[in-house]
This record gives sequence, C-alpha cells and structure tokens, in this order.
Amino acid sequence: QFFDPDKTWTKFDLEDWHNDLIQKRGDVKLFTGVTIGPDRNAPNNGPIRCAKRLLAKLGLDLVCCGVSRVNGEPTKFYKLATLDPDGRAPIFERWELRDRGVQMSVVRNTIDNIISPSHLRQHPHSNQVIA
Repeated sequence: QFFDPDKTWTKFDLEDWHNDLIQKRGDVKLFTGVTIGPDRNAPNNGPIRCAKRLLAKLGLDLVCCGVSRVNGEPTKFYKLATLDPDGRAPIFERWELRDRGVQMSVVRNTIDNIISPSHLRQHPHSNQVIA
C-alpha cells in the first residue's frame, strides 16, 4: 500500500494496519529486526513512525506533504518520498539490461555446449558422433 507515489496517508488511515502490526510485533522483529512496542500511544510507536521504520529497511521514507484539519484536529499528510531522488534510476535500468544480456549470452553458450559439445564432432560422411 505504501508504494503508490500519488497516495497520501494520515495516522488515521493507518490505524487498522498499525493495530495489526502491534499484534504481530514479534514476527516483525524476527523478520525485519524492527522493534514495535506494545503501546500504540507511545511517542515513537505511532502508525506513521512505525511505517517509516519499516520502510527505512527498504531504503524508503514517508515525507510530510501537508497539514489539514481532520475531525477538527490538525493532521499531517504523508506520502512516499520519491523512489529516484537523484536521477539514478535510468542508469540502473541500463546496467540491468546490460547484465541481463550478458547473463543470456552465458546461458546460450552453456546450452550450446551441452547440446553440441566442442569435443564431439560428427563424421563427415555419416551421422556418427566421433569423440
């Protein structure tokens, strides 16, 4: 749910997710190393703070994109920080294409060597394979 670059969240939007996260905090700690406290009202354990800590494990962040009143209370709105803050994505895409090309070349050569090994050759006047 956090990877939509146009979506925004408030602490209210994440309450159900946060309650579920607190109930599964042992699993979260085991698999991510992120500690989620049992008290949902603790200052460093709110929905946005927990989301930010988990996203940080992926190198991502939620950033405040505005404040508005929700139910009469000033409420911050957050969205996913850009996935490409310094313009590196096109470079990584080119590298990935290059690496996939090299990988496919290695696979083709390996398959060719298995199907028709260079140490075996066919007799020129028959279908017999000579070692």
